[in-house]
Amino acid sequence: MPRLTSHRFIKQHHLLKKIWEVSPNSFADLSFNDQRHLHDFFQLTHLLSDKELLAHREHITQQRPALPQQAGRALRRLLTIDRRPPDALLGEHITATIQRGWRTITVRALARPEIDTAKLSRMFAEHIRDQVRQVQQTRTDLTPARGSHDHSAAAHPARSAHAAPSPHSPPPETPPA
Repeated sequence: MPRLTSHRFIKQHHLLKKIWEVSPNSFADLSFNDQRHLHDFFQLTHLLSDKELLAHREHITQQRPALPQQAGRALRRLLTIDRRPPDALLGEHITATIQRGWRTITVRALARPEIDTAKLSRMFAEHIRDQVRQVQQTRTDLTPARGSHDHSAAAHPARSAHAAPSPHSPPPETPPA
C-alpha cells in the first residue's frame, strides 16, 4: 500500500468533505466506527487550511497511531461500496429497502462528528412537553365530572363503619347501661 503523502491526504480530505456536504447519507453504508475514523482523521466538518489540516494530521497520528490506517480502510470501504467510483457518491440518495405495508423504508445510522446541541435541546423540550401532556391527560381522566361524586362507603373506605376513627371525629356514643 503506498504511503499517504501530504498532497494525497489533502486531496482525500477535499473529496470526502465534498461527499459529506453533498451526500452525507453515503456515509450511512459504513459502520459507526468507520464513520468516526473518517471524521476524526480527515476533519470533514471543520474549515481548516491545508497547513492546519496537515498539523492536525501530525497531531492526531501521534495521539492515535492506528487512526491513519483505520481511516484509510474506511475510505476504501466507502469508495468500493457497490464498486462505485468516488463521483458516483456525489448526489446519490439512499433508496428504501424495508416493506411496511405500502411503504418501503431504509433506516441507517449516520455519525455526526459533533453533537448538535440545538437539535438535542429541541428533542428534550418536545419530550418534556409530551410528558406534561400525558400527566395532564391522566389527571383529566381521573377527575370525576361535577355532580357525579360517589359518597358511598365503597368509594371511600375511610368513611365505612370498619374504618379507624379520625382524630378529629367525636368519640363514639356508648349505649346506656
